[in-house]
Amino acid sequence: CPDTGGTHELILSADVIFAVQQDEEGRRLVRAVSSEDGNTLWTQSAQCGAQTLCVLDSRVFWWEGATVVAHDRVTGEQLWRSGELKKSRWGQHNNLIAVEGTLLAASHGYHGSLTALDAESGRQLWQTRARGGYVFSAPDIFVIDSTVWADGHFEEWLPERQRKQIADGNVTREEIPAICRWPTFMKVAGRELRTGELLREIDTGGMFKTGHHHRCYRCRATPRFIMAGRRGTEFVDLQGNDFSVDNWVRGSCQFGFMPANGLLYAPPHPCSCYLSVKLTGFNALAPASPPAAGRLRRAGSSG
Repeated sequence: CPDTGGTHELILSADVIFAVQQDEEGRRLVRAVSSEDGNTLWTQSAQCGAQTLCVLDSRVFWWEGATVVAHDRVTGEQLWRSGELKKSRWGQHNNLIAVEGTLLAASHGYHGSLTALDAESGRQLWQTRARGGYVFSAPDIFVIDSTVWADGHFEEWLPERQRKQIADGNVTREEIPAICRWPTFMKVAGRELRTGELLREIDTGGMFKTGHHHRCYRCRATPRFIMAGRRGTEFVDLQGNDFSVDNWVRGSCQFGFMPANGLLYAPPHPCSCYLSVKLTGFNALAPASPPAAGRLRRAGSSG
């Protein structure tokens, strides 16, 4: 496709490729291309937020500055633009997903927000606080069985060394870098998709009270677990009480790790924290094996 130079993001929906491009002068646009013959169907000048392009039914959506816009997938015509959504204190990495007639838009940062919009009209359905990822990663949004997992109860938690410094009068809380005062997930909230009603709240039992910030990649999820990336890989059980903290398993910058095929794939990474215990190389990790007694059989003697 000769017109797709400078493409740095694309998605395929049915027979149309939607691409985010940047020309030589730094201008960004969204282009719709036929996957059959490569012909351009339409283009729109757009300051499309990184990794926020998504498609649902007859519409295409993306973050545009502090708003979310909807365009017709056939003609490219703008159908609606949301009002300005809550800005974060810092960070420009937002998230947007479209599911079951609903858009979920999360803004990044210490005081980020999660806003649910009606996909057809752009009308705001509900809004709550959302926790942004660390510095260069967007907030996480997971929709599992029509339940939204993206926010919860946070506490500003400090490691013991910083708490002692404050108690001794050596520093004030405000003088401690924000990276050390990042909100800690104490409870994970599950909300109804269309109303925002709180359906479930899961106490993480202090598993995130570690002397470390969240790593520079997003979390992952399966139907049963949310897998966070604070110190290593933390498994939050959505169906039971099987929580675990694996400090030695980490993902690569931006990409993180990937659960698939019943395994957890952890690619190589340059992280230098806890060098003596971290796994190196490319790893595929499986659940714990059953006890040996159930897997071994004594062989009979042979002549």
